[in-house]
Amino acid sequence: MAPRVWLGDLLRAVAAGAPPRRAAELLGLVAEAAPAPAVAELVAAEQPRATPPPPPDSVAKPRAEPPAAEEEPPPQAIPMLPESSTLPLRETDWSPLPSLRLPEDDQSPRPTPLLAPRTAAAVLHAVLATFAADGDPDVEAITRSWAQAKPLRTLPMKPRATLRFGVQVLVDTGEGMQLFANDQRDLVARIRSVAGAENVRLLYFSDVPSRGAGPGGRRTWRLYEPPSTGSRVLLISDFGIGGPRFHHRRSTTAEWRAFLAAVRRAGCSPIGLVPYPPSRWPAWLASSLPLLLWDRSTTVSRASVAVRRG
Repeated sequence: MAPRVWLGDLLRAVAAGAPPRRAAELLGLVAEAAPAPAVAELVAAEQPRATPPPPPDSVAKPRAEPPAAEEEPPPQAIPMLPESSTLPLRETDWSPLPSLRLPEDDQSPRPTPLLAPRTAAAVLHAVLATFAADGDPDVEAITRSWAQAKPLRTLPMKPRATLRFGVQVLVDTGEGMQLFANDQRDLVARIRSVAGAENVRLLYFSDVPSRGAGPGGRRTWRLYEPPSTGSRVLLISDFGIGGPRFHHRRSTTAEWRAFLAAVRRAGCSPIGLVPYPPSRWPAWLASSLPLLLWDRSTTVSRASVAVRRG
Protein backbone atom coordinates (compact mmCIF):
# COMPACT_ATOMS: atom_id res chain seq x y z
CA MET A 1 0.00 0.00 0.00
CA ALA A 2 1.47 3.38 -1.08
CA PRO A 3 2.20 5.90 1.64
CA ARG A 4 -0.13 8.76 2.02
CA VAL A 5 1.12 12.24 0.91
CA TRP A 6 -0.49 15.31 2.42
CA LEU A 7 -0.60 18.93 1.46
CA GLY A 8 1.68 19.71 4.40
CA ASP A 9 4.45 17.67 2.73
CA LEU A 10 4.19 19.90 -0.33
CA LEU A 11 4.43 23.02 1.86
CA ARG A 12 7.55 21.74 3.69
CA ALA A 13 9.18 20.94 0.26
CA VAL A 14 8.45 24.38 -1.06
CA ALA A 15 9.70 25.95 2.17
CA ALA A 16 12.93 23.95 1.73
CA GLY A 17 13.40 25.75 -1.62
CA ALA A 18 11.95 23.23 -4.15
CA PRO A 19 9.97 24.62 -7.08
CA PRO A 20 6.27 24.23 -6.33
CA ARG A 21 5.27 22.39 -9.52
CA ARG A 22 8.33 20.14 -9.49
CA ALA A 23 7.72 19.36 -5.83
CA ALA A 24 4.12 18.51 -6.54
CA GLU A 25 5.15 16.19 -9.37
CA LEU A 26 7.71 14.43 -7.19
CA LEU A 27 5.20 13.97 -4.40
CA GLY A 28 2.74 12.47 -6.91
CA LEU A 29 0.17 15.16 -6.40
CA VAL A 30 0.22 16.30 -10.19
CA ALA A 31 0.72 14.14 -13.34
CA GLU A 32 3.54 15.00 -15.70
CA ALA A 33 2.66 17.87 -18.07
CA ALA A 34 3.71 16.10 -21.34
CA PRO A 35 0.62 15.78 -23.56
CA ALA A 36 -0.35 12.50 -25.13
CA PRO A 37 1.04 12.04 -28.69
CA ALA A 38 -2.40 11.58 -30.24
CA VAL A 39 -3.70 14.76 -28.69
CA ALA A 40 -0.67 16.72 -29.86
CA GLU A 41 -1.03 15.53 -33.42
CA LEU A 42 -4.74 16.41 -33.44
CA VAL A 43 -4.03 19.89 -32.18
CA ALA A 44 -1.31 20.37 -34.82
CA ALA A 45 -3.66 19.22 -37.63
CA GLU A 46 -6.25 21.78 -36.60
CA GLN A 47 -3.74 24.65 -36.73
CA PRO A 48 -3.34 26.42 -40.19
CA ARG A 49 -0.15 25.51 -41.93
CA ALA A 50 2.27 28.34 -42.51
CA THR A 51 3.02 28.93 -46.19
CA PRO A 52 6.69 29.54 -46.89
CA PRO A 53 7.36 32.87 -48.61
CA PRO A 54 7.97 32.54 -52.37
CA PRO A 55 11.35 33.31 -53.87
CA PRO A 56 11.88 36.88 -55.10
CA ASP A 57 11.84 35.96 -58.84
CA SER A 58 8.67 33.96 -58.59
CA VAL A 59 6.52 36.67 -57.04
CA ALA A 60 3.25 36.47 -58.95
CA LYS A 61 2.20 39.60 -60.76
CA PRO A 62 -1.25 40.91 -60.00
CA ARG A 63 -3.72 39.38 -62.46
CA ALA A 64 -5.66 41.77 -64.64
CA GLU A 65 -9.29 41.98 -63.91
CA PRO A 66 -11.40 40.19 -66.51
CA PRO A 67 -13.24 42.55 -68.86
CA ALA A 68 -16.67 43.37 -67.72
CA ALA A 69 -19.33 41.53 -69.69
CA GLU A 70 -21.16 43.75 -72.16
CA GLU A 71 -24.61 44.49 -71.13
CA GLU A 72 -27.12 42.78 -73.35
CA PRO A 73 -29.45 45.16 -75.17
CA PRO A 74 -32.96 45.16 -73.85
CA PRO A 75 -35.18 42.79 -75.83
CA GLN A 76 -37.15 44.52 -78.56
CA ALA A 77 -40.85 44.51 -78.26
CA ILE A 78 -42.49 41.99 -80.55
CA PRO A 79 -45.24 43.54 -82.69
CA MET A 80 -48.58 42.23 -81.66
CA LEU A 81 -51.67 41.90 -83.81
CA PRO A 82 -55.03 43.18 -82.65
CA GLU A 83 -57.06 40.73 -80.68
CA SER A 84 -59.65 40.63 -83.45
CA SER A 85 -57.09 39.52 -86.04
CA THR A 86 -57.04 35.86 -87.01
CA LEU A 87 -54.13 35.94 -89.46
CA PRO A 88 -51.51 33.27 -88.61
CA LEU A 89 -47.92 34.41 -88.00
CA ARG A 90 -44.78 32.36 -87.61
CA GLU A 91 -42.64 33.03 -84.56
CA THR A 92 -39.55 33.84 -86.68
CA ASP A 93 -41.28 35.91 -89.35
CA TRP A 94 -42.34 39.41 -88.43
CA SER A 95 -42.15 40.87 -91.93
CA PRO A 96 -45.22 42.68 -93.35
CA LEU A 97 -47.87 40.31 -94.55
CA PRO A 98 -48.15 39.90 -98.33
CA SER A 99 -51.16 41.32 -100.12
CA LEU A 100 -54.06 38.97 -100.38
CA ARG A 101 -54.86 37.56 -103.79
CA LEU A 102 -58.20 36.30 -104.91
CA PRO A 103 -58.25 32.81 -106.42
CA GLU A 104 -58.46 32.54 -110.17
CA ASP A 105 -61.85 30.93 -109.94
CA ASP A 106 -63.28 33.80 -107.92
CA GLN A 107 -67.04 33.87 -108.23
CA SER A 108 -67.57 37.47 -107.10
CA PRO A 109 -70.13 39.33 -109.22
CA ARG A 110 -68.88 41.27 -112.22
CA PRO A 111 -70.29 44.61 -113.42
CA THR A 112 -73.38 44.14 -115.55
CA PRO A 113 -72.84 45.43 -119.10
CA LEU A 114 -75.16 48.16 -120.32
CA LEU A 115 -76.19 46.12 -123.37
CA ALA A 116 -78.08 42.88 -122.75
CA PRO A 117 -75.53 40.04 -123.13
CA ARG A 118 -77.93 37.85 -125.17
CA THR A 119 -78.51 40.51 -127.86
CA ALA A 120 -75.34 42.62 -127.56
CA ALA A 121 -73.61 41.03 -130.58
CA ALA A 122 -76.65 41.50 -132.83
CA VAL A 123 -77.19 45.10 -131.68
CA LEU A 124 -73.54 45.99 -132.30
CA HIS A 125 -73.55 44.38 -135.75
CA ALA A 126 -76.59 46.48 -136.69
CA VAL A 127 -74.90 49.65 -135.38
CA LEU A 128 -71.45 49.08 -136.91
CA ALA A 129 -72.42 47.80 -140.34
CA THR A 130 -72.76 50.02 -143.39
CA PHE A 131 -74.79 49.22 -146.50
CA ALA A 132 -73.30 48.46 -149.89
CA ALA A 133 -75.19 47.67 -153.13
CA ASP A 134 -73.59 44.29 -153.59
CA GLY A 135 -76.34 41.95 -152.44
CA ASP A 136 -78.74 39.88 -154.52
CA PRO A 137 -80.21 41.34 -157.77
CA ASP A 138 -83.13 43.66 -157.12
CA VAL A 139 -85.82 41.90 -159.13
CA GLU A 140 -88.46 44.51 -158.38
CA ALA A 141 -86.27 47.36 -159.69
CA ILE A 142 -85.42 45.37 -162.81
CA THR A 143 -89.09 44.57 -163.51
CA ARG A 144 -90.10 48.20 -162.99
CA SER A 145 -87.48 49.39 -165.49
CA TRP A 146 -88.62 46.87 -168.07
CA ALA A 147 -92.27 47.87 -167.56
CA GLN A 148 -91.34 51.49 -168.17
CA ALA A 149 -89.26 50.55 -171.22
CA LYS A 150 -86.13 52.00 -169.65
CA PRO A 151 -82.76 50.54 -170.50
CA LEU A 152 -80.71 48.99 -167.70
CA ARG A 153 -77.29 50.60 -167.75
CA THR A 154 -76.34 48.83 -164.50
CA LEU A 155 -77.82 45.79 -162.83
CA PRO A 156 -79.76 46.93 -159.73
CA MET A 157 -78.57 45.10 -156.58
CA LYS A 158 -80.11 44.97 -153.15
CA PRO A 159 -78.19 46.75 -150.35
CA ARG A 160 -76.45 44.48 -147.88
CA ALA A 161 -75.06 45.26 -144.43
CA THR A 162 -71.31 44.80 -144.32
CA LEU A 163 -68.32 45.42 -142.07
CA ARG A 164 -65.70 45.19 -144.78
CA PHE A 165 -65.17 48.96 -144.84
CA GLY A 166 -63.99 48.93 -141.23
CA VAL A 167 -65.11 50.80 -138.14
CA GLN A 168 -63.65 53.80 -136.36
CA VAL A 169 -64.57 53.82 -132.66
CA LEU A 170 -64.21 57.14 -130.83
CA VAL A 171 -64.33 56.79 -127.03
CA ASP A 172 -65.01 59.92 -124.97
CA THR A 173 -62.93 60.15 -121.76
CA GLY A 174 -64.27 63.55 -120.67
CA GLU A 175 -65.81 64.47 -117.34
CA GLY A 176 -69.29 63.36 -118.35
CA MET A 177 -68.11 59.81 -119.18
CA GLN A 178 -65.95 59.06 -116.14
CA LEU A 179 -68.72 56.96 -114.59
CA PHE A 180 -68.80 54.69 -117.65
CA ALA A 181 -65.08 53.88 -117.95
CA ASN A 182 -65.54 50.17 -117.15
CA ASP A 183 -68.53 49.93 -119.47
CA GLN A 184 -66.48 51.50 -122.25
CA ARG A 185 -63.75 48.88 -121.90
CA ASP A 186 -66.31 46.09 -121.99
CA LEU A 187 -68.00 47.60 -125.02
CA VAL A 188 -64.73 47.99 -126.94
CA ALA A 189 -63.92 44.31 -126.32
CA ARG A 190 -67.35 43.30 -127.65
CA ILE A 191 -66.95 45.53 -130.71
CA ARG A 192 -63.65 43.88 -131.58
CA SER A 193 -65.16 40.43 -131.23
CA VAL A 194 -68.04 41.36 -133.56
CA ALA A 195 -66.22 43.36 -136.25
CA GLY A 196 -62.78 41.73 -135.92
CA ALA A 197 -59.82 43.41 -134.29
CA GLU A 198 -58.21 44.09 -137.70
CA ASN A 199 -61.30 46.06 -138.83
CA VAL A 200 -61.52 48.31 -135.73
CA ARG A 201 -59.55 51.50 -135.29
CA LEU A 202 -59.85 52.74 -131.71
CA LEU A 203 -59.27 56.38 -130.78
CA TYR A 204 -59.74 58.23 -127.50
CA PHE A 205 -60.69 61.87 -127.06
CA SER A 206 -62.03 64.26 -124.44
CA ASP A 207 -65.32 66.14 -124.90
CA VAL A 208 -65.08 66.46 -128.71
CA PRO A 209 -62.70 64.69 -131.19
CA SER A 210 -61.81 67.88 -133.06
CA ARG A 211 -59.66 68.93 -130.07
CA GLY A 212 -57.44 65.90 -130.59
CA ALA A 213 -57.68 62.10 -130.59
CA GLY A 214 -55.31 59.15 -130.42
CA PRO A 215 -55.00 55.43 -129.71
CA GLY A 216 -53.74 55.87 -126.12
CA GLY A 217 -53.13 58.60 -123.55
CA ARG A 218 -53.11 62.32 -124.30
CA ARG A 219 -49.50 62.16 -125.48
CA THR A 220 -50.66 60.10 -128.45
CA TRP A 221 -53.42 62.50 -129.42
CA ARG A 222 -53.11 64.34 -132.72
CA LEU A 223 -55.36 66.30 -135.05
CA TYR A 224 -58.37 64.14 -135.86
CA GLU A 225 -58.54 62.54 -139.31
CA PRO A 226 -61.65 60.74 -140.65
CA PRO A 227 -61.26 57.10 -141.78
CA SER A 228 -61.47 55.87 -145.37
CA THR A 229 -64.63 56.36 -147.42
CA GLY A 230 -67.51 54.08 -146.52
CA SER A 231 -66.40 53.45 -142.93
CA ARG A 232 -68.68 53.61 -139.95
CA VAL A 233 -67.76 56.13 -137.23
CA LEU A 234 -69.14 55.12 -133.81
CA LEU A 235 -69.11 57.84 -131.16
CA ILE A 236 -69.36 56.60 -127.55
CA SER A 237 -69.98 59.92 -125.84
CA ASP A 238 -72.40 62.02 -123.83
CA PHE A 239 -72.08 64.88 -126.37
CA GLY A 240 -71.83 67.39 -123.52
CA ILE A 241 -74.99 66.21 -121.74
CA GLY A 242 -73.40 64.89 -118.53
CA GLY A 243 -70.59 66.02 -116.28
CA PRO A 244 -70.39 68.97 -113.86
CA ARG A 245 -72.73 71.82 -114.62
CA PHE A 246 -69.92 74.37 -114.79
CA HIS A 247 -67.34 72.16 -116.50
CA HIS A 248 -65.07 74.60 -118.35
CA ARG A 249 -64.09 72.07 -121.03
CA ARG A 250 -67.62 71.08 -121.94
CA SER A 251 -68.07 70.70 -125.70
CA THR A 252 -70.22 73.17 -127.60
CA THR A 253 -72.89 72.73 -130.26
CA ALA A 254 -70.75 74.48 -132.86
CA GLU A 255 -67.83 72.12 -132.25
CA TRP A 256 -69.97 69.01 -132.73
CA ARG A 257 -71.67 70.30 -135.86
CA ALA A 258 -68.31 71.16 -137.46
CA PHE A 259 -66.94 67.73 -136.57
CA LEU A 260 -69.93 65.81 -137.97
CA ALA A 261 -69.81 67.84 -141.19
CA ALA A 262 -66.12 66.88 -141.66
CA VAL A 263 -66.94 63.19 -141.13
CA ARG A 264 -69.70 63.24 -143.75
CA ARG A 265 -67.52 65.10 -146.26
CA ALA A 266 -65.07 62.20 -145.99
CA GLY A 267 -67.85 59.81 -147.08
CA CYS A 268 -68.27 58.19 -143.66
CA SER A 269 -71.42 57.44 -141.66
CA PRO A 270 -71.44 58.67 -138.02
CA ILE A 271 -73.67 57.23 -135.31
CA GLY A 272 -73.79 57.97 -131.59
CA LEU A 273 -74.15 55.67 -128.58
CA VAL A 274 -75.38 57.71 -125.61
CA PRO A 275 -75.66 56.46 -121.97
CA TYR A 276 -78.33 59.07 -121.14
CA PRO A 277 -82.06 58.70 -121.97
CA PRO A 278 -83.62 60.44 -125.00
CA SER A 279 -85.39 62.88 -122.68
CA ARG A 280 -82.00 64.52 -122.12
CA TRP A 281 -80.95 64.67 -125.77
CA PRO A 282 -80.93 68.24 -127.11
CA ALA A 283 -82.89 68.86 -130.30
CA TRP A 284 -79.83 69.88 -132.31
CA LEU A 285 -78.09 66.60 -131.45
CA ALA A 286 -81.02 64.34 -132.38
CA SER A 287 -81.27 66.09 -135.76
CA SER A 288 -77.53 66.00 -136.50
CA LEU A 289 -76.85 62.23 -136.46
CA PRO A 290 -78.55 58.92 -135.62
CA LEU A 291 -78.45 58.21 -131.89
CA LEU A 292 -78.98 55.02 -129.93
CA LEU A 293 -79.52 54.66 -126.21
CA TRP A 294 -76.70 52.69 -124.57
CA ASP A 295 -78.91 50.67 -122.26
CA ARG A 296 -80.25 47.15 -121.67
CA SER A 297 -83.59 48.18 -123.12
CA THR A 298 -81.99 48.66 -126.57
CA THR A 299 -83.04 45.97 -129.05
CA VAL A 300 -81.90 44.97 -132.53
CA SER A 301 -84.98 46.52 -134.10
CA ARG A 302 -84.32 49.87 -132.43
CA ALA A 303 -80.73 49.77 -133.57
CA SER A 304 -81.82 49.03 -137.17
CA VAL A 305 -84.29 51.91 -137.11
CA ALA A 306 -81.64 54.33 -135.81
CA VAL A 307 -79.17 53.28 -138.54
CA ARG A 308 -81.73 53.70 -141.36
CA ARG A 309 -82.67 57.13 -140.03
CA GLY A 310 -79.14 58.26 -140.65
